[in-house]
Amino acid sequence: MRHILCLLGLHNYSKPHYTDHFSSNVLDYRQKCGRCGHIITWTQPKGIDYKYYPVYWGKRKVGVYIVLVILVLIAVVLLFKLS
Repeated sequence: MRHILCLLGLHNYSKPHYTDHFSSNVLDYRQKCGRCGHIITWTQPKGIDYKYYPVYWGKRKVGVYIVLVILVLIAVVLLFKLS
């Protein structure tokens, strides 16, 4: 079940961690999936007012799981009605 969600693209990414190179004007960010180990990296310039996290789901992943369960239940009910 854990890897099926990752195959569907619903990774469980950790909070972003960054590497600060002293002489550079950018920060290197990375996140790792807790289930399958998939790593995503991106670069962001220093000194901007906002943080851009491209794939961090945070607490929103619970809502995604609830929606998936509801869709599966609807599919099962439809299959029983058609049978």
